[in-house]
Amino acid sequence: MTNKPVTNKNAATGSAATRRNFFLKAGTALSLPVAAGGASSLRPVDSVEDVQSLRRLQQALAREINNATGRAAALFTTRELPAGLDNVTRLLPADFGEHDAIEIAADGRTSHVTLRCTVETKTPIRAQGTLIEMARAQGEGFVGATSCRTLDMVCVREAGSWKIKALATRDS
Repeated sequence: MTNKPVTNKNAATGSAATRRNFFLKAGTALSLPVAAGGASSLRPVDSVEDVQSLRRLQQALAREINNATGRAAALFTTRELPAGLDNVTRLLPADFGEHDAIEIAADGRTSHVTLRCTVETKTPIRAQGTLIEMARAQGEGFVGATSCRTLDMVCVREAGSWKIKALATRDS
C-alpha cells in the first residue's frame, strides 16, 4: 500500500481542487451580493474589525459581570449599569454564537447586537426575621435563578470604539 496524497480532481477540467481555489471561489461568491449593492439600510458586509470589536464588547461585558469587578459601567455610554442587570451575577454565551446577530447601520456608527445567553441572578430575600438576618450575615439570603435569555444591545461608536447605548433582556 502506498501513501499517495488524496486529491479531488474535477472530471471536466482535470484540475485538482485546492484550498486556494476554494477560497477564491468562495470569496467571489460572497462578494457578488456586495457588488450588486442591494437597497438595504444595513451595510451588507461590514469590516471584520467592527464585528470583532462588537463581539469583544459583549465578551468584556460578560467578563466584568462574571468577575464582579465593578467596571462594567464603563462599557456603557451613560457610565451606569441598566436596571436589567442589577441582580445578574453571571452572563454566559449560549449556542456557540449560532443564533447571534450583529447588524451595523449604513453610517457605521450604530449597531444592533442580539445575543443568546444564560443569565444567572441572585435576588435578595425580602422577608425579615432572625433566620434571614443570620443567612445574610453568612453571605446567603438570596434566591438564585438561571434562565436562557436574549440580550439586545444598541451600540454606538464613540471616539473610535464601541459602547453600549441601550441593553435589554428578554426570554429566549
